[in-house]
Amino acid sequence: MFFAFPDGPENVSPQSLNERIPQVEELVVSCEELRAVNHQLRALNAELMAQIEELGNEVEGSGQVDVHWEALLASADIMLVLLDGEGRLQKYTPRAQKLFRLHPSDIGQPFAALQDQFGFRNEELLGAVGKVMQERVEVEREMMSEDSRWFLARLSPYHSARGNNDAVVIAFVDISKSKETELAQRHTEQRMKLIVESAKDYAIFTLNPQLSVSSWNTGAEAMFGYSEKEILGKQGQILFVPEDQEQGAPVEEMEKALEEGRAENERWHLRKDGSRFYGSGLVMPLREDDGTGPIIGFVKIMRDLTESKRVADDLMASHQRTVEILESINDAFYAVDSEFRFTYINKKAEEWWGKSGESLLGKHIWTEFPQTQGNEAYNMHLRAMQERQALHFETVSPIHGHWVEVNIYPDGQGGLSVYFLDINARKQIEAELSESEERLRLAVEAGEIGTCDWNYPSGDMHWNDVRFRMFGLYPQDRQVNIAEASSYIHPDDLDKLLRELKQGIEERGEHTEEYRVVWPDETVRRIRESGRVVEWHDGKPLRVISVLFDITATHEAQELLRRSHEELETRVEERTRELAQALGRVSAEVEQRRRAEAGRTALIRRIVNTQEEERGRISRELHDNLGQHLTAVMLGLQALEMQIGEITGGKRQSDVPQLNNLRALVDGLMKAGHRQAWELRPAELDALGLEAALDQYTRDWSERTGIEVDFRAVNWEARPSAEVEIALYRVVQEALTNVARHAEASMVSAHLEQSDTVINMIIEDNGRGFDTELNTGRLGVLGMQERLSLVGGTLDIESIPGDGTTLFARVPLA
Repeated sequence: MFFAFPDGPENVSPQSLNERIPQVEELVVSCEELRAVNHQLRALNAELMAQIEELGNEVEGSGQVDVHWEALLASADIMLVLLDGEGRLQKYTPRAQKLFRLHPSDIGQPFAALQDQFGFRNEELLGAVGKVMQERVEVEREMMSEDSRWFLARLSPYHSARGNNDAVVIAFVDISKSKETELAQRHTEQRMKLIVESAKDYAIFTLNPQLSVSSWNTGAEAMFGYSEKEILGKQGQILFVPEDQEQGAPVEEMEKALEEGRAENERWHLRKDGSRFYGSGLVMPLREDDGTGPIIGFVKIMRDLTESKRVADDLMASHQRTVEILESINDAFYAVDSEFRFTYINKKAEEWWGKSGESLLGKHIWTEFPQTQGNEAYNMHLRAMQERQALHFETVSPIHGHWVEVNIYPDGQGGLSVYFLDINARKQIEAELSESEERLRLAVEAGEIGTCDWNYPSGDMHWNDVRFRMFGLYPQDRQVNIAEASSYIHPDDLDKLLRELKQGIEERGEHTEEYRVVWPDETVRRIRESGRVVEWHDGKPLRVISVLFDITATHEAQELLRRSHEELETRVEERTRELAQALGRVSAEVEQRRRAEAGRTALIRRIVNTQEEERGRISRELHDNLGQHLTAVMLGLQALEMQIGEITGGKRQSDVPQLNNLRALVDGLMKAGHRQAWELRPAELDALGLEAALDQYTRDWSERTGIEVDFRAVNWEARPSAEVEIALYRVVQEALTNVARHAEASMVSAHLEQSDTVINMIIEDNGRGFDTELNTGRLGVLGMQERLSLVGGTLDIESIPGDGTTLFARVPLA
């Protein structure tokens, strides 16, 4: 079968390529099948020629050459011709006789002299005969007959039993079918190439088993930016984005194609210039023979879906905006699927129903609101679902008893989208208007309808009594002309009324106008007049009958409604201003509180600074004054000891217990005073910094309490401000004091770490822990929080009863 474009490849439109891409898959398979058929035909041809040669040898080897040869020629269904060493015809089979149009009288004739009666051109064949006679080699030629059949001519030197070795045997094999298959394959390949090259919107390329690019169409060049020369031989993975390359996506894609016969995916790809695009890909393996042989590569077909993805993303964003709009509108809104199960409920609907959207999603509307079954809304929902048309109606909601305006719209997924609005207030106004209209209707039924019989050409009119009264006149039995009637019309309405009357009557044959009339006492009434031509003459109006209604009351009701709306809007504006003023007051209060908080923080900072100054002063006094006095007392005790020795004649101090007690007491006071002075304001904190001060303090605290302390400082290079050092030092003091008093711990870890932006202090014990919800308000914790807040820091405590406590102090660096 031959494949070709009916109108040539130049007429292949990109739109039709979507339909032809599946044909590319079929063409790939067809090429493999055609190659297999061609291979089989060639094998069959070789086998046939071998059998012919073997049969000829058997005949030559027999003793009855002529008898067997004649019998062979008569029975063989092959085309054979035997030429002698001088190129004369010796033997031929019946099939050859038919092909070359031979006669018995042609035996012994030169083969070249018979060419005019052959069924195909044989110049090339005669040249091949000469080649075989001269070089004694086998020669093959393909030729086409006049009836468009193809033959394979195999010429072989012939070795007879008589020793003659210069004869030639010509075997002809009909290869029309294999040639047709070969041509079909060639057309198929050409067609596939034309499709590939004309698929400008598609990238079509092949990869060898090593996943290197082996072919590249113009669509691929346009999509990826690589020319065929640049990309051939390159690894196909360069077309994948780096993250997919790292995850092995190129190999996984080919493995899936091998396992399942095809691999489809959508992902981001990489162009030559480094830009990315989103594309879909189809990968199929290519195999030899009939499609079951070894893999010879892969074919990949791709399409750029970047714009489609952008549209999809835009649709998603649009959907999100729609949801936001639905949540912000005053109308209640919900959506149900084809089985009346909720798929969306906005906040307004939740408020009206008193149920959350989450509790309703996926549930049946009639199950959740059984009181609605059988009413008008129920029936309208069923109708909209069945007829798939939008419905609008007003009804009383059985859920909250209010009038609601309902709009039901079928959606594209088989469900419904429903908007409903509380119109109870509007219904009350409409009821009032309806009552007013009812009163007007009763008045009309009582005969209060004005009429006019108008002779249009003359302008004379006949009014009934009601019309006279409508114009503020006493009823009269007389004609009224157009000029008099016009005198009662409000001046502002007259020109417009006359123009509309003329246009309506003469062009449409009917008219309807509203206008004002001014009574003699200057009362203004509003009239609606409708009329129709009842008689015509030669296409011109002759007689017009009109009816008039006094619509003053209705107009006043509408004006009242308008004023009510304006009043409502005015109230809304006033309320808005009140809210704005209230907001201003709240903002002022917030600002006042902020200032108060700032003042409180400043006060606490002054108090803390004063405390630290006082601690420093007391520490210095303890060290300087009390220390000096205790030292003097100790020296005095030593002098007293020497005096006692002189008085007692060398009696030892140990024999005077009161003196020993005094020495021990003074020594204890000196140590306690030193410790108190150090704790109040350690000299190391000012001189050496926070790290050294905490190291000394934790060692002294461990010696006093018997609790092991593991203190570490990490990345402690630059000292922070003195205010930060004091705050962290006091936090550690307070934390360790709490551990000693309450934790019953045997081990404490203190970790000080400094980074570019923050200082972290972590204190963790293995004590009994506590409930942070009950105990974080103690004064010690509040004091730590206050100190840290002054330097912009925070304090967090994690503790579980029975599992220890961890304190996290964080101070940002300016």
